[in-house]
Amino acid sequence: MNPRLRMFNNRNLLRVVFLLMLVICLVAVAEAAPAQAASYFYSFVPPVPSVTCSIVGGHVRATTGGPTISWNVPAGNLLKVYVIDNGVKFPLGTYSIAPGSSGPHLYSGYLFVASESSFPVILSVRYDLYVGGTLVNRSALTISCPGAGPGTATISNGLGGVNFTDGRCNQEPWQSVAVYPDNTGGYNFYALYNGVGYFAMHVTEQNLDDNPDTGVTHRIAEAKGAQLIRLAGGGLRVDRMGKDNKMYSFNIGSCGAMED
Repeated sequence: MNPRLRMFNNRNLLRVVFLLMLVICLVAVAEAAPAQAASYFYSFVPPVPSVTCSIVGGHVRATTGGPTISWNVPAGNLLKVYVIDNGVKFPLGTYSIAPGSSGPHLYSGYLFVASESSFPVILSVRYDLYVGGTLVNRSALTISCPGAGPGTATISNGLGGVNFTDGRCNQEPWQSVAVYPDNTGGYNFYALYNGVGYFAMHVTEQNLDDNPDTGVTHRIAEAKGAQLIRLAGGGLRVDRMGKDNKMYSFNIGSCGAMED
């Protein structure tokens, strides 16, 4: 074979091998990368408000001390609101999220009126949040009125007992950073902006081992405003400022921990 032709074929073969290796690497990276975090929510925020029950105009009335509601929802999406009175659901309306609306906001003097004229009564106001036509979050404030006088309230947020089902450690709907175990002893962190997550950093198990407990709280890593902190005593905490200029903190605990 002509030496020049042999050299030409060898170069082309090398190019093909290189391109195949590049494609394999890109596919591997894509498979290893966690899904982009999303945090759309409309949720009641603790503490649970106080409740006073009475009968006014022949109906049970429950007045709360004013729950705080926090939300972070793209404009134009839908919020469906219901009152559930002793197990019967009554739609209150469907509302489009206004541009620029965000939380948290305190609503004082919430008033719930039941159809019953005698105690006991259980009332619940529920918010179903739809983004792009898909139910993504649910929140509810449930009121119990056993008789005239003080009642009780409970808060529930999220679908199926959790707010997010994408494998993240933290479940607070007002979080400003999402934490995902990498299943090898480390963590991936996503900074959240207006309900959308952006990859901030990957901290490996080796990184954590290289930053052990020193008896003094110190920072291990930081990116996109998210700070991973080694606490005195050995625990891990992530901090990041939220949209409302309040610091959000989450103690990672045993989530994603691996036994050596």
